[in-house]
Amino acid sequence: MPEIAPLRGWRYDECLVRSLGRVLAPPYDVIDRTEARSLVEASPHNVVQVELPTAFAEPRPTACPYREAAIRLRNWARQGVLRQERDLALYLYEQRFTVGRDSYSRKAVVARLRLVPLGDGVYPHEHTMSGPKRDRRRLLEWTRANVSPIFCIYDDDHGTLSKELQEHAAGIRAAEAVDREGVAHRLWAITHADVVNHVCQQLSNRPVFIADGHHRYETAFAYAAFCQRMRGAAWQPSHPSNYVLVALVATGDPGLVVWPTHRLVRYRAFNVDTLRQHLSPLFHVQPIGCGSDAAKDAWRLAVQSKGASRLAVGTAEGDAWLVVQPKTLEPIHTRHPDHSDRWCSLPVTLAHELLLPQIVRGGSADVAFEHDTEKAISAVAHSEVDLAVLVPPPTVSDLKEIAARGERMPPKSTYFYPKLATGLVIYRHDAP
Repeated sequence: MPEIAPLRGWRYDECLVRSLGRVLAPPYDVIDRTEARSLVEASPHNVVQVELPTAFAEPRPTACPYREAAIRLRNWARQGVLRQERDLALYLYEQRFTVGRDSYSRKAVVARLRLVPLGDGVYPHEHTMSGPKRDRRRLLEWTRANVSPIFCIYDDDHGTLSKELQEHAAGIRAAEAVDREGVAHRLWAITHADVVNHVCQQLSNRPVFIADGHHRYETAFAYAAFCQRMRGAAWQPSHPSNYVLVALVATGDPGLVVWPTHRLVRYRAFNVDTLRQHLSPLFHVQPIGCGSDAAKDAWRLAVQSKGASRLAVGTAEGDAWLVVQPKTLEPIHTRHPDHSDRWCSLPVTLAHELLLPQIVRGGSADVAFEHDTEKAISAVAHSEVDLAVLVPPPTVSDLKEIAARGERMPPKSTYFYPKLATGLVIYRHDAP
């Protein structure tokens, strides 16, 4: 089972930065250059300059944005903008947010997780890509720090441990911030040794599933192995590089909200009849109609399907919408004989392994990703894309079962909303 440990985290001094909300940022993979610059305009100490330094890279060939990030992080520590916790701590982290008319609260335990080979008590559920891992590796080598926690899920259907921490947090001042999306963040440092040891012991007896942060975990594991090789006989298991910063959320937390990740396809125009001809050999095709109301009906049918995975497909030509259901999973089983029925029948698997190949048929399509269903529907209505494939999200149960089997979903299969804030707690290897 994984080992969970406390840390002496580095946090912003709120007296110096004045507004904590102005110095936090989302994780690197959801920030573009425009947003990065906007975040820095809000505060010159915004953590995005460390989290995503390539957004500010100078055109000079000798410039190294990762080196600049490391210098900035150390300068902020020297200047007192960042201050280290005096005692070892676990952090209770709460996010309050709304989705539509519903309000949610999600609680996490922020701690260190000892790095182990994936599958050895820590389970991934998505495949990774080499580009993001190269970027995160260079950042880790230069900064020797984790500024954003990996989002993990642990088995606790009743949220017992986070409730215990919440009781101990009573009377402790919370660090508070509200981000640009209106998500409220609160953080309490729990330093009572008995409480910390008890929670770490309880968490260390449970498997951990990576919800978001696969690239960062794999990078941190590879970097730890590199440090071990470089140190040779001087290497110690307690070295800070053998741990990574995580935020652990209980499986029973009511705030575990998974958004869909739809596929927006630019390939060629399809009218509804041609689209049906392409799909009918492998799918039962149900025409729904045209326009935004038909799109919403198609999505509702796809999401509400019980016992059968369905996808909603819209084509820009005619703004026509269909709901499709596979006639057989045999083509997927043939290509992936070692995969489970549950993996083969996931909507995201159907989209990647059955529907998109059937549409493209050996060609090359440009596929983008969109989490907002209304935006995906609008992209079809305004002919910004040729096709939209609306993909119902996997459940937490799907994630756990597939990860425990050693299987991985296609990239961009899950999107846990909201993202964890970057910069609330920083774990520095050179000053742990």
